[in-house]
Amino acid sequence: MIIDALCDLYLNEAFSNRLPLKIETEVDFFGILCGRNSEENSIKSVQPFLDMRNLKWVQNKYGVSVIVPKDTNMESNLLVLGKY
Repeated sequence: MIIDALCDLYLNEAFSNRLPLKIETEVDFFGILCGRNSEENSIKSVQPFLDMRNLKWVQNKYGVSVIVPKDTNMESNLLVLGKY
């Protein structure tokens, strides 16, 4: 993945704005936390941004929904951060 951005830097009294920033890196995608949303609402919130043909909806035993890659076994391996 390549990320192109502009950033502002502050250093004591000095200020520079709109400096170019380019990062090239690999990104591991483990899923998108969707809170305690239903399958329908979870998919509806993600679908405008990602191709759902490669994703699936799962929910852990605490009722937390996650959109994950289809080729993972996330049903039994959900890592959930935060309090629910």
